Amino acid sequence: MNLTMTTPRSLRRLRIRLRLRKLEREVRRLEARMIETSMASQVSLESNRKPSGRTNPQSGSPSKHRRAGLRSRRLRAVALGLSLTLVLVGSGLGTRSTYIETKRFVASRLIAATLQRNLQTGELESPWPWADFRPVAQLLVPRIEESAPVLSGSTGGSLAFGLGLIDGTGSPKEGGNIAIAGHRDREFSWLGRLRAGDEVRLASHGEDRHFVVDSIHVVPKEDTRWIEPSWENRLTLVTCYPLDAWVEKGQRLIVSCREMEDVRPI
Repeated sequence: MNLTMTTPRSLRRLRIRLRLRKLEREVRRLEARMIETSMASQVSLESNRKPSGRTNPQSGSPSKHRRAGLRSRRLRAVALGLSLTLVLVGSGLGTRSTYIETKRFVASRLIAATLQRNLQTGELESPWPWADFRPVAQLLVPRIEESAPVLSGSTGGSLAFGLGLIDGTGSPKEGGNIAIAGHRDREFSWLGRLRAGDEVRLASHGEDRHFVVDSIHVVPKEDTRWIEPSWENRLTLVTCYPLDAWVEKGQRLIVSCREMEDVRPI
């Protein structure tokens, strides 16, 4: 008969895993409350902007909006505190890889919640106070069922947690040549699966742009003509190449897309 011995270390690891699951559920619950509070505050602000024959001093009270904003900030602070606790608990599992994955999981949850809020309100908030980026759009490829958040800027900080909108190129709201970069082993690990004719969607606040892949190229990294400004509305996706290389080879995979039609209102 095989007996499995339970050591103090294994019991400690089990308790930590159970604590992680509990914290994860709490973070998700707070994310839902943050979204509800933000939506309620936005509806209240929009209703107060509408002209009316009589004024309601309570609905138009600035203190009421300040309280709503303070409540939303408090929820964000609590969620952030729980998220950091989740990271610290994850780091106690004994391996650096577990710590990194736990940190990425927490960051992805906060970014996803903030992106949904930004898409609904149009106000670009950061997912945590010290973040140097903001979620601005969602990129979707229906055929291969892949999607990823698009963050402002293509710095190391933004590319560590999502796709980055390259500075100086077009924007999801204004059009032009919208250039988006991402790591080949993370958010753009699927970029090599795209082919000519694939539909690519870019959703931002109030708009849903539809593009179609019309060309795919492998170019030297010095070739920047693909991300230059354009009078035509285009979407350019960029990542390092080869996709399965251990080290960077000085090449870029460029997926170029043209807009299918005018911007569609959501």
